[in-house]
Amino acid sequence: MNTKIKQLTLLASAGLLLAACGQSKKEETTTVATTQAPTTQVTTTAQATTTAPTQSTKAAQSDANEVKTVYELVNTNVTTKLTLYSKGNVIERTITEVITDFSVDNVPEASREAVKQSYEIQKSVLEQTYGDLKNKITELKGFKFDSKKEGDKYIQTYETDYTIVDREKLKSAYPPVVSFDDPTNLAKVKENLVQMGFKEVQ
Repeated sequence: MNTKIKQLTLLASAGLLLAACGQSKKEETTTVATTQAPTTQVTTTAQATTTAPTQSTKAAQSDANEVKTVYELVNTNVTTKLTLYSKGNVIERTITEVITDFSVDNVPEASREAVKQSYEIQKSVLEQTYGDLKNKITELKGFKFDSKKEGDKYIQTYETDYTIVDREKLKSAYPPVVSFDDPTNLAKVKENLVQMGFKEVQ
C-alpha cells in the first residue's frame, strides 16, 4: 500500500516535476535575442535594403504559433492529464490536472470495505501533501495551485509558466521539482512522459 501511495503522490506532482530549470532555458533564449539585436541594428543602418526581411524574420520568431499537446495517464483510481503549451521545441507553460476518484460503486461487494479503508489512507496522504504544498507556496509568480472536491473526486490543478516562474523559490518550497533535467525541452519531456506511461490524447 505504501508503494502505491508513493506512486500516486509522484504522479500527482507531475506538473511540478516539469518546473525545474525552466527559468534557465528562458534566460538562454533572452540572451540570444539580446545578443542578436545590436547586429540587426548595425545591418539595418549599413544596408537599408535589408530592413524589411530582418523585421519579417523577427516577427516570425516572436509570433510562432503556440501548440497544445495533451498527455494522459490512468493508474487505478487516479487520472493525470498534462497539457503542454509550446512554441517550436520550447515548452512555455504546463497545466496538470490530477483527478483521484474515491467512489466504490464499481468495486465488488466482497472487497468494497477493504478498498474503502485503503482510499481513506490515500485521502489522508493527499490532503496532507497538498495542504503542506499550499502552505509553502503562497504567492509564487508563475505558479498556480488549486485543490477542490467534486463528490467522490479530489481534483488538483497545477499551472506553471516557465517564462516568469522563479525556479529557485519553487525548488526550495517543493524539492521533487528537480526530477526533470530540462522541463522546457519539448522533445525530451515527451520522451520522459512516454517512459512514465503517459499516452498522447490530443
